[in-house]
Amino acid sequence: MNYEEFKEYILRALREHYGEERIVTVERTTKKNNRHPEGICARKKNNPERVTPVIYLEELYRNYQEGMELEACIKDVCERIEDTEYLEEMEKFVERIEDWQYVKEHVYPVLLSTEGNQELLKSLISTPMLDLSVIYSIRLDLKEKGSADVKVNEVLLRLYGISREELHQQALCNMEQDGYRFQSMAEMLKEMCPFAPCNEEQGEKEKDENEPPMYVLTNRDKKYGAAGILNWRLLQEFAGGRSFYILPSSCHETIFIPAEMEGDPKILDHMVADINRTEVLQEERLSNHSYYYDGEAGDIRLCA
Repeated sequence: MNYEEFKEYILRALREHYGEERIVTVERTTKKNNRHPEGICARKKNNPERVTPVIYLEELYRNYQEGMELEACIKDVCERIEDTEYLEEMEKFVERIEDWQYVKEHVYPVLLSTEGNQELLKSLISTPMLDLSVIYSIRLDLKEKGSADVKVNEVLLRLYGISREELHQQALCNMEQDGYRFQSMAEMLKEMCPFAPCNEEQGEKEKDENEPPMYVLTNRDKKYGAAGILNWRLLQEFAGGRSFYILPSSCHETIFIPAEMEGDPKILDHMVADINRTEVLQEERLSNHSYYYDGEAGDIRLCA
């Protein structure tokens, strides 16, 4: 089946499964980097206002293409729709997002591309940073279910009765509890693949003085960890007065390369753009530019 056939099949099967119990629809959402993915929503007819998860069809179709049976796809959607523990937790969360005393402990900064998110940024509170924008996400940890979040908009900010600067500073303060740290690229790869066999030849290559050392900055959950470049104290402690090029690997992490090891920022820009095009999901792309962290001045600027 192509995507449209798959969508119609899933929609028809769910409507037959739920009958008069739920209203099953396909809804188009606005996500990062001007993406508008479609999702399945199945609201109860007797309580249509209740929080209902959106199951994105793009991800479901990918699973189908990779071999997931149609019956398994439908079962997966039904299980996620009917996960009452998750829904009850979400409902409590939604009830509390208008309470600043609750929100102030759960709001975090997220970095987005300004150019790629013009439509999304119109509806959100944001702070510019170079060619990026900082937005503010109220996060709910659902443990084994992952996480959920609500972005702060003008309506919420008015309800909180605080300034944009106070929101920004509180989000930065909460970053201190979010497990940000620098790791060498080798350490991170080992952490991701702890049982991978040791390759002595690769080890020798890493020791080659011509190969620049690379350091990854992200947070504990490796989610929206590119915001770590907003933590000036952490950057200063890591750099120790040295300067670095910063490669925006994705919205989840950045890569730091000692400035003395590289000579042409244009090559770095080309590398970032090429990796974004071939390796990074569209909604996770941060920027096609590299940045320069000036160790003496303690600030970040665009390379070119």
